[in-house]
Amino acid sequence: MAGGLIPVPATWPIEGEIPVLHSWWLIPDYLKYDNIVHAYGFGVTTLVCWQRLAVGFKRAGAILQPTFGMLLLFWAAGMGLGSLNEIIEFPLTMMLDEIDLGGYVNTSLDLISNMFGSLAAVIAIWYRSKLTEEDEEE
Repeated sequence: MAGGLIPVPATWPIEGEIPVLHSWWLIPDYLKYDNIVHAYGFGVTTLVCWQRLAVGFKRAGAILQPTFGMLLLFWAAGMGLGSLNEIIEFPLTMMLDEIDLGGYVNTSLDLISNMFGSLAAVIAIWYRSKLTEEDEEE
């Protein structure tokens, strides 16, 4: 929400006509503030999904293992939730003129950012499991 409410200086490069964080190019034509928010947000969402299912497994007397298949499933879950976010944004862009959420390119960059955030999360899950295995071997 802050991305659409907090203004940026008029001299900062933005996409569109509304100078807010959401539109701010960190690296002009390559990376927007919004892309970082999407990657972080859906990386965290992927981790939350993993942690929640791990609790469910634990209650059932099992341990959730970060196998390739499970990590692929959680990567897809994070991207799917990111896609749901874009689906929710779409009608807003059609109904409200003052919302400057961008067009097709913006949506594509958001989906790519969601993908990288979810990928970073599953890599972190895998890496953490390797560190835990090493600790148990000592």
